[in-house]
Amino acid sequence: MLHEVAEFENIVLSCGGGTPCFFDNMDYMNTCGETVFLDASPAVLKEHLHMGKTVRPLIQGKSDDELIAYIEDSLVKRLPYYQKAKHTLKIEVIHTKEQIKNYVDQIIGLL
Repeated sequence: MLHEVAEFENIVLSCGGGTPCFFDNMDYMNTCGETVFLDASPAVLKEHLHMGKTVRPLIQGKSDDELIAYIEDSLVKRLPYYQKAKHTLKIEVIHTKEQIKNYVDQIIGLL
């Protein structure tokens, strides 16, 4: 699916946290365009996961402590892939449209 979508021009593609870690996905994304790693702490990721409306089987039923441990473990494994992104932006918990706009503006500034 990634390879099919990446063929379109002038798009922004937001992928799930594991996507860069499989096959040659991160290297492939880097050859197709600009990549930005949204760098968030485990606490921020936990808050965003709690705000999400989708069911995530890998984290379903975990306590907050178990969820933080899972996120920390996942980040250790995934960080080498994420760090291959051309740009990195540190982010905090996003609650408002204004905060989203601010991060979008920062991403545009990176590119």
